Amino acid sequence: MPDTKVPPMTIFVSGLGVNRQCGESIQAAFDELGHRTAFFGDHLGFPLEFAKLASYLPLKGTIARYYAKQREILSRKLLAAIASSHPDFVLVVGGESILPATVFEIRARFKIPVACWVMEEPAAIDVYHSTGWLNYSAYSHLFVIDELWAQSLQLFNIPKFYLPMAGDNRLYKKLSFQKDIDLLFVGSFFPDDRHIVSGFGRAILLSHLQQAGLNFKVRGDGFRKIRYFFPKLKATAPREDQLNKLYNRSKVIIYINPLLLKTDFSEPVFDIALSGNFLITDAKINTPKLFNNELVTITTARELLDTVESFLSDNNAREHISQKIRSIAFNQHTYHKRAEAILKIVA
Repeated sequence: MPDTKVPPMTIFVSGLGVNRQCGESIQAAFDELGHRTAFFGDHLGFPLEFAKLASYLPLKGTIARYYAKQREILSRKLLAAIASSHPDFVLVVGGESILPATVFEIRARFKIPVACWVMEEPAAIDVYHSTGWLNYSAYSHLFVIDELWAQSLQLFNIPKFYLPMAGDNRLYKKLSFQKDIDLLFVGSFFPDDRHIVSGFGRAILLSHLQQAGLNFKVRGDGFRKIRYFFPKLKATAPREDQLNKLYNRSKVIIYINPLLLKTDFSEPVFDIALSGNFLITDAKINTPKLFNNELVTITTARELLDTVESFLSDNNAREHISQKIRSIAFNQHTYHKRAEAILKIVA
């Protein structure tokens, strides 16, 4: 059914590279609200991986030119796709790879708002292009997933809004599976340059769990690069569409957020919450605001070990907390809710 508060619109969503899944999820939410949508998800995987590899070589100038060229091509494709869709509103998920001139041209030529849902700390975005921070300067609205990130954008005279991440309740839900995995550790161990410290942090916590003699599995990109240090660990690598089943097989799930997030959580926290399974994650400033202090969080490796040992044998406590967290996530933190919030501002 159409959203009765907002007349039906044509909404164009762009989700590039690692932001593609998020883009597809928010597009589906706009569809559910009764709007016509179009999606642009030209894959940036190869250019970004090439840029990442070359950044370790004495090719800084070459890779900068290569990346700039890729962004020019991408921006032209985006402009052409929007021109053929005739949208009333454009939402760019991520947005740091789109040239400001392209965003300004879209706004001027079609007389429509072009908003960006900022998925990275803007002040730390300049890994592959030194002026990446300026790419946020052309949007009509900026939505940030971490409340403190707005400070990195304060020089831009653009309306800024706090819009936390969300989970996709189409993909993540409670299933009646046997809990045959005691402990599941989720997270990337070798992320891109700006998040590499987060990978080190996860590996350190992993070593503490191993030294404690706990039986667990790992699901995370880049684990093969550090597997030498964890020869006895069992790693699992299901496709994204199989993650919900993996979560539902696990008694306890550990997920540590990127360290660049200060106040808020990244998407896996909300997805795991929607799956109805027990989660332990690192504490964030907005934990009370987002989960009413029901979410189980830790701040140190010792606290993580104690929390795991406490809940691993207490099925009733895990189930009780998981149900509360799932209810909060379903009622407050789905992409449907985020789509409604965006449209209240831009429509």
